[in-house]
Amino acid sequence: MALVLNGSANTIGGLAVGGLPDGIVDTDMIAANAVTASKRGAGAILQVIHNTVAGSSLNNTTSTTHSDTGLSIDITPSSTSSKIFITLAVRVYIHSGGGDTGSFFSIKRKIDSGSYSLLANLTSADDQMLTYVSGGSADAVEALNPVQLIHYDAPSTTGVCTYKLTFAAGAGGTVSLSGSDRNAIATAWEIAG
Repeated sequence: MALVLNGSANTIGGLAVGGLPDGIVDTDMIAANAVTASKRGAGAILQVIHNTVAGSSLNNTTSTTHSDTGLSIDITPSSTSSKIFITLAVRVYIHSGGGDTGSFFSIKRKIDSGSYSLLANLTSADDQMLTYVSGGSADAVEALNPVQLIHYDAPSTTGVCTYKLTFAAGAGGTVSLSGSDRNAIATAWEIAG
C-alpha cells in the first residue's frame, strides 16, 4: 500500500512497521510515560522511594523481644510481578550494662492494612548478631557506623507495601539507634519482574 497523507487529520497511512529511517525518532518525540514497565523489560528500575528518619525520632530498647525502631518505608508496586529491593541503615550504640550483650534486627512487611510478617530474621545465630559488647563496666559502649540490612522481596501485589526495621537487645544491655545527630535511612527500589 502506498503512503497516504491526510492533511485534515494530520495522519500518514500505509506506513509499514520499521518504515522510518534510523534517527527520525529521538527522545523529544517520545511522549511522557509512553514507555511502559512491560516495554522496559525485566530488571528495569521502575521507581525509587527514599525515607530519612531523624535520630531523635528513633527508639531505644532493653527488651529481648523485637520492637519497632521507628524506621519504615512505604512503596506501591506497579505490577504483581515486580520485586522490591530494600536497604535499611542505622547507627547502633550498645550499652553493655556490665555484661556480654548484643543487638538483633529483623525486617517486617505488611501489605495495605494487613498484619506485619517477618521477612528477614537475624536473631537465630551468633554469626548473624550485628553488634556485640563483651563485659566491662556498665558504661561500656560500642558504636557501629552504620549497620545496613538488605533484602530482596517478591510481594506479588500492587497494594501498599510497608517495610519496617525491628530490633531487640541482648540480655542485660541497652540498644540505641543513630543518636540525636545521626539520621537513619530507608530506600526501596521497584524492579521489573
